[in-house]
Amino acid sequence: MKNDVRYALRMLAKNPGFTVAAVLTMTLGIGLNSAVFSVVNALLFKPMPVAEPDELVGLYSQEPDGFMSHVPISYPDFEDIRDQVPALDDAIAYATAPLALENGHENELVVGEMATGNYFRMLGVDIPMGRSFSAADDTAEDPQLVAVLHHGTWQRRYGGDPEIVGQSVRLNGHLFTILGVAPEGFDGLVRGLAPELWVPMQSSRTLRVGVSSMDGTTTHRLDNRRTRWLWSMGRLAPNATLDDAMVQVETLGQRLAEQYPEANEERTLTAVAATQVRVLPGVDKVLYAASAVIMGLVTLVLLISCANLANMFLARTLSRRKEIATRLALGAGKRRIARQLLTESLSLALLGGGFGLALAYASNVAIDSVRLPLPVQLSLGLALDARVILFTLGVAVMTALLFGLAPVRMAARADLAGALRDEGRGMSGGAGKRRLQNGLVVAQIALSLLLLICAGLSLRSMGNARNIDPGFDASQVAMARFSPDLLGYERSQSENFYRDLQARLRQLPNVTAVSTAVMVPLNFEIRVESAAPEGQDTVPADEWPNIDGSAVGPGYFETMGVQLLRGRAFSEDDTAEKPRVAVINEALAKRFWPGEDALGKRLRVSNPEDGYYEVIGIAADSKVRTLGEAPRPYVYRNLAQNWSDSQMVLVRTADDPAAILSPIRNAARELDERIAISSLETVEDAISVSLLLPRMGATLFGLFGLVGLLLASVGIYGVMAYAVSQRTHEIGIRMAMGAQRGNVQRMVVAHGMKLTALGLMLGLGGAMLTTRALSAVLYGISATDGLTFAAVSFFLSAVAFLACYIPAWRASRVDPLTALRYE
Repeated sequence: MKNDVRYALRMLAKNPGFTVAAVLTMTLGIGLNSAVFSVVNALLFKPMPVAEPDELVGLYSQEPDGFMSHVPISYPDFEDIRDQVPALDDAIAYATAPLALENGHENELVVGEMATGNYFRMLGVDIPMGRSFSAADDTAEDPQLVAVLHHGTWQRRYGGDPEIVGQSVRLNGHLFTILGVAPEGFDGLVRGLAPELWVPMQSSRTLRVGVSSMDGTTTHRLDNRRTRWLWSMGRLAPNATLDDAMVQVETLGQRLAEQYPEANEERTLTAVAATQVRVLPGVDKVLYAASAVIMGLVTLVLLISCANLANMFLARTLSRRKEIATRLALGAGKRRIARQLLTESLSLALLGGGFGLALAYASNVAIDSVRLPLPVQLSLGLALDARVILFTLGVAVMTALLFGLAPVRMAARADLAGALRDEGRGMSGGAGKRRLQNGLVVAQIALSLLLLICAGLSLRSMGNARNIDPGFDASQVAMARFSPDLLGYERSQSENFYRDLQARLRQLPNVTAVSTAVMVPLNFEIRVESAAPEGQDTVPADEWPNIDGSAVGPGYFETMGVQLLRGRAFSEDDTAEKPRVAVINEALAKRFWPGEDALGKRLRVSNPEDGYYEVIGIAADSKVRTLGEAPRPYVYRNLAQNWSDSQMVLVRTADDPAAILSPIRNAARELDERIAISSLETVEDAISVSLLLPRMGATLFGLFGLVGLLLASVGIYGVMAYAVSQRTHEIGIRMAMGAQRGNVQRMVVAHGMKLTALGLMLGLGGAMLTTRALSAVLYGISATDGLTFAAVSFFLSAVAFLACYIPAWRASRVDPLTALRYE
């Protein structure tokens, strides 16, 4: 075996051009697969960083089947599970929350995690520096203000200070003592998100995180059974099974539904093996499906690479026919020759796999550095772990077999006498060999066409999405979201802050309008209201139809460029003491009062205790959740009458909105240097998330399509160049007998274009069947759009023609006498 490897390496070194081309081809094919699998591995296969994960069960509140059938649970329900399910030895609850972290003289909004006192102990996570908080730190009567830092936070914010334990950090204006630092690599249990730190659950009362309003009363969500916000896990008791836990948890859920019908009606509790869940059971199905689609695409690229490599190896094996025939004549068995050829294939594949891992590593670094337009930045923890390395090794071996078997089969069927006489058909009948090579070229063209059509559809879809009128003008608007409630502001203080801030911002140069809102559309935030028009509101509120909505301040429609069709907008006179008013869009007006004028009509929204809202204005329809949606019924409520401490300030400017961001920050800091700024960006940047799916699709399909096009072009050129070299003698005879250069060129090009035409037909058929899966993410274009299919086919044909023409042109320039002497 050592001799085979040494000989293989010598042969590869003797042909550096072939070796470099083959390794680059494999690097692209294997590297893309490894890079994509590295992401899939982090999302779906990476195990939880805890002790004995097989003993953990996820605890959920279960609703009727659907995408979000498994949802978080309330804290009172968690306490009942922890105390009344014997199959569980222990249980934890945890939830992420925005926290204002003091950074010098400013507050920076970070994501922290609140967890019950037994969190680290139950998970078996040892704290290498300091200690974790305990149940004694997490009591409702006397919650301790302590924290455990994430290892990355300790390194990034505190420079890895070895004396960090015992120091203080200010959160939401309160000093928390740092108890310890979590071990490196522990990012918590929310996959894809690494919190900056952990604090005890009960300290959320001091932090003022989680105040909710129900039926006119204000409570903390720790005391509210109707507020489901906690993720929970339990650890099986000794000798207990998952089935035991499932039965007991479901029985408890039925009992709670009877005991608390208003909070738990039509809901139940359920337990699921924690190792079977990645995000949520319903969400996991989508993740698996999306991962399968993307892995299928990169597999197409790998197949194109294999076809290309197989053609290269066929040509190389044919060029070595005398060498192989001589070795056979000297007594080498066909199995020995086959083993040697496979060793060469495997050596190349391993080289390609090594460079593929390097490509995957570079991809991981690039992905980790990307800032996505999301409310929370993701932390996938991408790494070239054992699974990624084994996957790459497996792909490399499979690739070696796929492109190495054809030459091995050819060598096994060698015509010894013909090869020793150096005849062109000495190695396994020329016609069979040409059919195999031609078939590989056809397959490359078909697969490349499929990828390019997907790329073309995605690119056109993204272009269409950019041209869709969202119903508002975000081109010159900046936004800043604040959370004064995190600093303990009462409502009157928050009102004064927002009023004074708007007054300051109106004095800035080039500012034309200022307003406030709870949210802006197309920004991943969805606020669903239940509503009913007067006269149809006699049914229970939970049976009212759902609509989208938001609370906005005076000047909102002018600031956001939303057209007001009839009536008026909110004014400063619409105070909390005045009758409630609302502005609705045309879609809601047509739904509630078809054929009537909705102005002056009344409706109820969400809480029946609020009474009626009078419709004072009708606004034009605008996009709410996605750019491709049909008009959605929408209600704008007056922010002064529907107060929220966490709101955003919107500023329209006559200049570049990015230039106003720093003055907005300065104006807020002048009012309170401690104020927490949740976000500060242009509205265009904020709503760019609506283009996330088409942009990702265009990027992925474009990348895969271009790689496939490159490989197919190289494959076509290689086959045509080899075919011309094999027919050099024939071409010399034709030219000696009077054939013109044009005739020779047409002969060569015609052969290549026949293969191209066959590949295009197969590729178009495959695309017609497969692109329908893209319909859900395409804007303003059919999944079988004729223009895209035709344009991509023409483009690929032009590339194939060029790849055929270059060898044809070279063939037509061959001197007939030289060609006649060619062997």
